[in-house]
Amino acid sequence: SGGWIMALFAMVHLGVGIRIIIKILFTLFGKTLFCLDKEKISFKYQLFGLNYHRPRPAPLHTIIKLERTQTSYKKVSKGGTKKIKPRINIWAGTKKFSIGRKGLLTEVELDWLAHELSEWLNLPISKEQ
Repeated sequence: SGGWIMALFAMVHLGVGIRIIIKILFTLFGKTLFCLDKEKISFKYQLFGLNYHRPRPAPLHTIIKLERTQTSYKKVSKGGTKKIKPRINIWAGTKKFSIGRKGLLTEVELDWLAHELSEWLNLPISKEQ
């Protein structure tokens, strides 16, 4: 009767292991493409010719907010803090498309990009509260 519990436990561990392997492969060989054209906004992740969208592409007319965040700190367990890197968030309805959250862009680059996006989308840049 405990066999199904062991099978479930093994499946969970297998799923976690596969997710870690995919994350390592994506870090080494994957690409992230941001697309904003006259029709839609999307992020496309590519790994070995396979494409994955997350979040799903959204029509351009659904973009309602352009947000530029600053570096902030969040309390985490054990009394420490975690640095939250600055980014640009583009809200299309309830979907959030974040640019720069991995810290690959400097503050100056994020400011320039936010300004360009603001002009192209005809939206003001709001600051995260």
